[in-house]
Amino acid sequence: MPDFKPTQPEQEEVVLNLPDSQLEVKHFTEYSFNTNFLTPTDGWAFTVAQERLSEEVMRALKPGAAVKLTINGGVESSGYIDSIEITASRGSGTEWHIHGRDRLAQAVDACADPTIAFKEGQTLLDLMKTIFAPFGWSEEKHFIADQLDAKKDARTGALRNKVRRSDAKGYGRKAIREYQLHQVKPYMREGAFAFASRVAQRFGLWIWATPTGEQLAVSKPDFDTDPLNEIRRNYDGTTNVLEGSVKFDI
Repeated sequence: MPDFKPTQPEQEEVVLNLPDSQLEVKHFTEYSFNTNFLTPTDGWAFTVAQERLSEEVMRALKPGAAVKLTINGGVESSGYIDSIEITASRGSGTEWHIHGRDRLAQAVDACADPTIAFKEGQTLLDLMKTIFAPFGWSEEKHFIADQLDAKKDARTGALRNKVRRSDAKGYGRKAIREYQLHQVKPYMREGAFAFASRVAQRFGLWIWATPTGEQLAVSKPDFDTDPLNEIRRNYDGTTNVLEGSVKFDI
């Protein structure tokens, strides 16, 4: 890990880019970005004073518009605007509250086609390309994962064999019966992401979008690589945490 250096916020540039119209928003009253590895899609929000927005930008800011969030030119997330709320008050004037999520949000919201069924011998990669094709990920190059081996079957038999080998570790027949209930076809009204994730988890894999949104990772988290940065708060001023708390709970 590199030596710790206090942050210099005045030198950091956070930008909300609108790639379709080649416009950008740089001046915010406040913004937030929420991410959790096991939450399928990252959410973000920006509050902007209307006086900071040109007529052209206001026309481009609309639900469904594509966005890229960057810090110092590096893409942190790509997605779409979900909603825009315009508020006015005597104290703060007119403000635009822009909310959105990353590209995977559309697959989270949409339902999988319940008539789709994957046959024995098809791979997990086949399933991913079919389910995520309507959202822009339809080719092998759109997926990152060593586990998407062409020899890895998506059929339920692969799971049953795996569970039987685990009998000695305490899983037993109850687990086999429970897993057999999961067929390789979507349930009625099951989300596209929910279905793909349900099958991927049979192999111990998780699905997440890359920052650019151009690819989906279908893999396992990396616990071995050293972190690139450090969160630190202490008493001598070398801190990059403005506020924080620690809670101990039984």
